[in-house]
Amino acid sequence: MIRFLLLGLVIIIFVVASAKNLYTNSSQEITQSPGEQLSSQYRATKNGPFEIHSFEIAPVLGRTEIFTNRFTNPVLSLDGFYYGSRFIDLDIQSGIKTFEIELNTGGKLLTSLVYRYKDGSLTRIPVSTEKPGGYLGTVSSGGAEFKDMDNDGIKEMLVYNRYYPPEAKRTVAVYKFDGQTLNKYQEYEESTAYIYY
Repeated sequence: MIRFLLLGLVIIIFVVASAKNLYTNSSQEITQSPGEQLSSQYRATKNGPFEIHSFEIAPVLGRTEIFTNRFTNPVLSLDGFYYGSRFIDLDIQSGIKTFEIELNTGGKLLTSLVYRYKDGSLTRIPVSTEKPGGYLGTVSSGGAEFKDMDNDGIKEMLVYNRYYPPEAKRTVAVYKFDGQTLNKYQEYEESTAYIYY
C-alpha cells in the first residue's frame, strides 16, 4: 500500500513539474531581429494583461495571436511574426491608453498596428495611409516610435523608412492623432548616425 502511495506521489510531482516547465518555456520573451523568422515551434511572450503567441503557419508566413486568457480564443489574430509591443499614453490629457504591436511581415518590413486599450479589450486605431484589402497600419523598414513633437500633450507617431548603403539617411513620416485616426501630416528626410545593411 505504501509503495502505491509513494508511486502516486512521484507521478503527481512529475506531472506538476512538467506542466510548470511547459508554462515557463512558453512564456519566454521573444528576441528577434528584423528579417529573422521564427521557427514553427510554439513561442509566446507576456506584455501586461496580454499573452502573445507567434508561430509559423507556412514557410516564411507567420501568425501572431493575442490572448487575455490562454484558455479562450484570441482577442486578435494577425498576419506576421511578432517583433515587439508596448503600451503608450498617446493622449495624456484624455487618458487614452493605446497598445502598439509590430509584426515582421516579410523581409525586413515591419507592420505597426495601434489599438485603443480599455478594460482588457483592443479597438484598432486606423491610419490615414493604410490600404484596406492591401495592408493595415503602417509598413516600414525602420519601425515606429511615439513622441510629443509639438508639446500639446498628444504624442505623434513617427514612422521610419531607411535608405540603403551607402546612404546614411532615412525618411520620417509623422502622424497626428485626432482622437479617432492617426493622420499623416508631414514627411521629411534626415541623416542618421549609421548606415543600414
